[in-house]
Amino acid sequence: AARNPAGRADELVAKAIMRDAKTPEDLARAVDAARAAGQPDYLPVDAGGRNTQRLVKMAASTPGEFRNTASETLAGRQMGQGQRVGSILEDALGPSNAYQIEQNLLAQRRTGAQSAYDAAYAAPPPAGQFYDDLMQKPIVQKAIASMRAAAENSVDGMKSPVNLADMVVGGAPGTVGEGAAARGLSTRGWDYVKRFLDTTVDSLYTGSAEDKALAPVYRDLRDALKQRLAEDNPQYGAALQRFAGDTASLEAIDTGRQLAKRGNPDEARAAFRALPPEQQDLARVGLVRETKAKLENAAPGVDKTRMLDNPATDQTLGMAVDDPVARAALADRLARERDMVRTHRMVQGGSNSYENLLEGADIGNVGGALAALFSGHPGRALGLFGGQMTGHIARTAAGMNEPTAARVGEILMSNDPQRIRQITDLFAQIQAAQSAPEVAPFAANAGFNSFRSGQDRKK
Repeated sequence: AARNPAGRADELVAKAIMRDAKTPEDLARAVDAARAAGQPDYLPVDAGGRNTQRLVKMAASTPGEFRNTASETLAGRQMGQGQRVGSILEDALGPSNAYQIEQNLLAQRRTGAQSAYDAAYAAPPPAGQFYDDLMQKPIVQKAIASMRAAAENSVDGMKSPVNLADMVVGGAPGTVGEGAAARGLSTRGWDYVKRFLDTTVDSLYTGSAEDKALAPVYRDLRDALKQRLAEDNPQYGAALQRFAGDTASLEAIDTGRQLAKRGNPDEARAAFRALPPEQQDLARVGLVRETKAKLENAAPGVDKTRMLDNPATDQTLGMAVDDPVARAALADRLARERDMVRTHRMVQGGSNSYENLLEGADIGNVGGALAALFSGHPGRALGLFGGQMTGHIARTAAGMNEPTAARVGEILMSNDPQRIRQITDLFAQIQAAQSAPEVAPFAANAGFNSFRSGQDRKK
């Protein structure tokens, strides 16, 4: 290693790869495939096995420049894992920006539905016995009281102040004084009542058992009002349909969010398949958003793939990716991320005391051992000194000095596959040498001990 550090490093790398039952070309092809899949952070050491990774660990434990380089490279790569995994999910599930898609839908619903509602509100007020009877219902009177309170408490400049003149038949606000009864409601006013009933029904369904029993009564009243208004005012019916379509889209996104939370993959599959085909893409949007939120909320540096390493999540993601090719690509890319995590754990792992023991490359840093010895702790002194000796002897026996460690890093931690291919010839030579016939152990033993065999002491 002192005479030819590069040659010794190449030999160590070749032997480590061989022990992992791989070849340099295997590692190079793996790096090529990762680059083609948009994963340039994937390195030969990730494609190797435990022996290859332990060799990089030894190189990274050798004092020198590569020690810093390896630590910074692997730590930085691990910090960016959440963003990479999120991009992998977006590529597989379709939406490139799930958040923006949802915001666009909300804006579309506000703009499109509001113009349809404005046209409906301009129609003449609905009239007839149905509306006269409905005006006498306590829940409708409660809605009108809420309308009046909103109008009285609205402030100029608010986004949507309630104007009582637009709600009540008769026009001028003075026709409905404090405590006076409204003679009738405009389409806008009845729509306010409908929305009030929407809120009431939702609240009752989440309330006590008594509330839940009452909820269907108000629901049927609300549905009857919606149907009659749509019949009497076709433009209002069109507005409802437009609003309902956009609402269904948002509900499909929410269904996708719930898919990410379901622990039972069969339930998730049933919920997803129940959606119309045109809404399944929106469910994928929700699935991506919820899963990415989990990734982003995880602590920095934590392995993000662990959140996906359970059967329920795996099956849910696989179900949401219809294309078999895209599904296989998703599995491959996530597998590479897991390889990178294993490399990080192997190379960066180990206790601080182990790192401290390896600190003494020249075996000259024995101050801690001497201090322990003179302070009456001979056992600790022996352990410290012995650990430093063992670490140094292990690296020396392997031929791992600073230039050799740097060369190992150049080969196994470069995303250029040609670096690993440079040792192909050496790998073949070592492989041929190891497969050559060796002297049988019993023959070697007989040769070394022949001078002691027989009865003649002179032999």
